[in-house]
Amino acid sequence: MLGGLEIIVVFFIALLLFGPKKIPEIARTLGEAVREFRKASNPIPVEAKTVRKDDELLTKVAKELGVEVEGKGREELAKAIIEKARRKIGEKS
Repeated sequence: MLGGLEIIVVFFIALLLFGPKKIPEIARTLGEAVREFRKASNPIPVEAKTVRKDDELLTKVAKELGVEVEGKGREELAKAIIEKARRKIGEKS
């Protein structure tokens, strides 16, 4: 990691090379690049979190309806829930 003196030396060299008007533009561009890098390196995107919550809700509903959830994917669970709901509606009619 850079110490205080090294940071001052780097800033002074940048000031000499680019001038005082270019430094804020360079800093802004560097900040945007760091922000994009952090966003891209986020291990779990928001969509994945939403899908996980949806899967948990689907599993919860299936268990409440008495549907076997072991070894079934999202589509299989959804079909089983729909079948169970249709049977329950048919029983009431």
